[in-house]
Amino acid sequence: MGDQLLRDAVTNIAKHLKSGDFIGRLGGEELLVLLKEVDEIDVEFRVQQLHSAIAHSAPQTNNFQPVSLSASCSYLATSKALSDFNELYAILDQALCQIKRKGNNQIIDAFNAPIYPTTDDSPTEVYPQEMPSLL
Repeated sequence: MGDQLLRDAVTNIAKHLKSGDFIGRLGGEELLVLLKEVDEIDVEFRVQQLHSAIAHSAPQTNNFQPVSLSASCSYLATSKALSDFNELYAILDQALCQIKRKGNNQIIDAFNAPIYPTTDDSPTEVYPQEMPSLL
């Protein structure tokens, strides 16, 4: 059932993608969406559209019972070339973990929002802009 729900969500997301955009499954229920040829000012709006597409999908169980879907999304908008996927993924994943601690079904801008690492007890703000090798 979970794989079918994920396929339904991907189908709804794909309806909002433009030529050159990409969606892929990273594993489990994690998806990566790459939006190309988007003005940085429009990225948040596009992410909100995709988030809404997930929420407004109307999948059903095998017994035809409706299921509601939600998603937590982290995004990063940059016009610079991204050469280190692992570093990019770490930034997005840390932002995603942060909003999941506050609850589900949220969106976070991993570039502009302060990220609070959870490796120790003191919440130190880390801004991705301080990571020059990626950004």
